[in-house]
This record gives sequence, C-alpha cells and structure tokens, in this order.
Amino acid sequence: MLPILYEFPDDIASDPFKWQDPENWGMVMPNLGRSMRLHSLVLDWEGERVKGERDIRIWASQHLNIEIGIGIKTDAWPGAEFWDRRIDATLTMKTLMERSEVIVVGIDGGGLDDLFGFAALGREKETRRWLSVSRAWCHEGVLDRRQSIASTLLDFKADGDLTIVDDELKDVSEIIEIIAEINEAGLLACVAIDNEGPYGEFVEELAKIGITPEGGQIEGVGQGYKLMNAIKTTERKLANGTFVHSASRMIDWCIGNIKIEPTATAIRATKQNAGDAKIDPAMALFDAVTVMITNPEADGRSVYEERGLRVA
Repeated sequence: MLPILYEFPDDIASDPFKWQDPENWGMVMPNLGRSMRLHSLVLDWEGERVKGERDIRIWASQHLNIEIGIGIKTDAWPGAEFWDRRIDATLTMKTLMERSEVIVVGIDGGGLDDLFGFAALGREKETRRWLSVSRAWCHEGVLDRRQSIASTLLDFKADGDLTIVDDELKDVSEIIEIIAEINEAGLLACVAIDNEGPYGEFVEELAKIGITPEGGQIEGVGQGYKLMNAIKTTERKLANGTFVHSASRMIDWCIGNIKIEPTATAIRATKQNAGDAKIDPAMALFDAVTVMITNPEADGRSVYEERGLRVA
C-alpha cells in the first residue's frame, strides 16, 4: 500500500479565502464526485464553521489537510490561541535593535539532544510594546536521534531560524556574537538564563565580553513562581496586542508543543510529547520575560532597583 496525502500549495493553504472556497477542494480530494459529494461536504462545512475557530480548524485538518495550527489542545498554553495573530513580518534582529530602547536576551537549552533556544525581547520606543525575535541551534546528531522531526528541523534551517552545528559546537560563539552586538549598541539589559541548564561554558564566554552576574547583566531564572508569572504575563500581552513576534515557523512549532501542567503551588510548561517535541526557544522567551516584567533599563538595572526596591 502506498498512502498519498494531497495538500494545497502554500499560496492557497495560507489564504483562508482560497482554501475555504469549495471550488478548490478538488485539489486535495481525489475521490470528490466518487465516494465523496461536494454538496454534502459544503453542508457539513457550513455546520462546523458557525461553531467557532476550534471546529473550523479541526474540520479543515480532517478534510482539507490544512494544518490545525497551535493552541487547540485542552492542555495547551492559553497564549498559543493568540500567537499567530501577533506576527510582525518586519521584525528581524536588525529591526528589533532599531525599534527597541532596551533588550533582554533569554537562553534555554540542554544537552546535545535539545535545541539551544535564544530569544531577544525588546521594549519598543514610545509604544513600549514587547517585540520578540527567536533563534535556535542544535547539534547535527539530533537529526539521527530524532528522525521523526529531522525534516522539520531542516525546514527551520532553510528558513534561517535554526543553525545546525557539528562537533565544533559553534552555537555558543554565534550566540555570544549576537549578545555582544546588542550590548555594544547600548541596548542590553541582561541575559536571563534557566537556572537548571548546563551553562558553565556559556557564562565563561560572556565574561570575556564583560557580561557577568556580578555586573548585573546575567540573571538566573528559577522554574517556579517567577516563570509562572512570565508565562501568564506573556499570554495576557498576546491577548491585548502589546506583544508581537517575528514570523518564524520554528518558534510557532515550539509554542504549539507547550503543555501546561498544574503543580501543588503553581503551573509549569512542559512538552506535549517527551523527546521529539522541542520547546527550548519558547522557554528562552519566558526567561527573558521574567526580566522584562521588572521594567529594566539598558544598564542592567530595573527602575525598581534604582528606587531602592529589591526585585525578587
């Protein structure tokens, strides 16, 4: 048996007016007019469409092979529902630096089986909206160990959002270069790093460019209430439109992989599927948010610290 999946070309799949037009459905339904009748499908579609976005996405996925998208799982991160509405296609690292008055860098990653996640979170001049650009690095061995996502990762590489490195592990040096550029522009507030990650080498390299914990430009982020606050703050800002992010299939995928689990005293973000579902770049964003919440300035100090208040 040779299963064949028919999909719309990108220009139709990305345009709701086109893929919702029954005239185009025959492109992905080879049995239309045989085992399937267009009239019945249209009636079924009209019935689902009035129920809301969730039912539209499910029907489109089942019948037209349109990607369901993110944010419809019952245990998904609530902010995912608004994620694809807050894309700013003009955002790049260059335009982020041009538009921001201060930038917090978030870092999250594990071993050679994970992505090394990077997020640059800026506060826009005048509007004070939050602007986010995400990148990731991974070791080439991930393609062999996680073959189910290998083609997906290669797509992200082609997009320019993921760098696949060899045994020389140039991921750290490339990230340091980006951080140094932000710092030299006078925009860096600090680098927020997951407390539980293996970042000894990374911290050492940051010290070489004058960025140290003692200087107030490196902050460890615990995985407790501070991160919960960041997760909830981000979803609220997505909902009210004061957070926008660059166009990136990589970060979209990571956001869709987030699973929210309640704990005894808070919530935590985990992966929908252990191993293959990567969320490191999304967690890097939340790390950055833990600092941006404190209203930092570009010298590594927040206005609250300047007023003599201690930021927890």
